[in-house]
Amino acid sequence: MMVVLTADGRLTGHLMKLCSYLNKFWEVIEHAKLIAQCDSTTKNPFPPCSTFLDILSGEIFNEALVKCTNTPPGYWPNYCSQLGILLWELLMMWQSMIKVKAHEVLPQFYDVRAHCTEAENQLQSQALIKGAMFLRDGIDSEGSTNNMAHPALAALVMDFFYSPLSIGSVFPEVFSCEVPRVAMCLVATAV
Repeated sequence: MMVVLTADGRLTGHLMKLCSYLNKFWEVIEHAKLIAQCDSTTKNPFPPCSTFLDILSGEIFNEALVKCTNTPPGYWPNYCSQLGILLWELLMMWQSMIKVKAHEVLPQFYDVRAHCTEAENQLQSQALIKGAMFLRDGIDSEGSTNNMAHPALAALVMDFFYSPLSIGSVFPEVFSCEVPRVAMCLVATAV
């Protein structure tokens, strides 16, 4: 026989909005969000939505519940599908933030700017895309191409993953020795 605890109190709004849950449960949601972000930078940056909702969100919330104490009972598993959607939306918003940060960083390194015409920017963009030049930083002393080494990538990685309140500071065991390869793929995709 399975016992399901009920949530303390009623939800105050839409089930897929953070503000609908008690403040005490926000800690669990916030921790689950950070775990999802870390997984996105170390395992699979673009999981299919159905896989995320059906499998990954449950695993992530279970891990978050283990790490959080004094959580109100009943929200998980009673609202697991709604919380999974909320977590998916939070992850997609975080990935969009990488693109926003890329838009801030890129004009410092590439000649694609607001003062140029659309045609000039398109020509410059095509030149950078050809041969993935936007990812490279010349040739080293041994004649090898420096792939995934463009200063724009390094700037975006440092700004997004290693700033004081970033995911890198939350999970130093993952980010302290080297940039995860999947994180580099996320950054290259944003660029």
